[in-house]
Amino acid sequence: MPLPAAIRDVYLQPGPMTALGRHAAAVAPLPGDVAGVCDAVQGLVLHQFWAQAYGTDVGPNRAEQQHIRGAADMLDALIDNRPGPLGERREPGDRFVGVCRHFSVLSTAILRAHGVPARCRVGFGAYFDPKTRVDHWVVEHWDDGQDRWVLTDSQIDALQKAALIRWRPRATASSSPATPGGSAAPAATIPCATASSTCMGCGSSPATCCATSPA
Repeated sequence: MPLPAAIRDVYLQPGPMTALGRHAAAVAPLPGDVAGVCDAVQGLVLHQFWAQAYGTDVGPNRAEQQHIRGAADMLDALIDNRPGPLGERREPGDRFVGVCRHFSVLSTAILRAHGVPARCRVGFGAYFDPKTRVDHWVVEHWDDGQDRWVLTDSQIDALQKAALIRWRPRATASSSPATPGGSAAPAATIPCATASSTCMGCGSSPATCCATSPA
């Protein structure tokens, strides 16, 4: 059933952490679809603990950015790192340094600004460590076509997918994990949302998601 208007309005309004304030006009030219928002945010934010995988180091000064909470303040720090339009993908060394929460907060803020009901969700990801569940933030948006909420992990880009999918077992219990250089796990496994067969990393369908391509 369609999302009731009163609930839709709640998840379209910016909150204390998702208010863009002085950056609202700068966000307007960004893509408004889920895949486009994920791609834009991945070009603006660098996860502190993935920095070396992108060929950069995070010094103590930049590491302090992870303590910034609100979307507007995050964009202030980003522009201090390197001025320019938000549509310009930053090199890893010029991105805002944060953690999964920052990807989710900024993605939620941008989606709401483009008229997409969205909210942050907090739980445990099973796709970072084969031995345990890791506390993690993702984004949930309302899909009018499916009349339901859909999860998207806006942190997971192609580089992280390729790294994570190597050990992740296939969806069926009898299948073995994907091997380096071999066929990647199907879209039903991480980083895709199994319930919707929609990639949590980019919001695309299994046919176009890079998780379905060789690792």
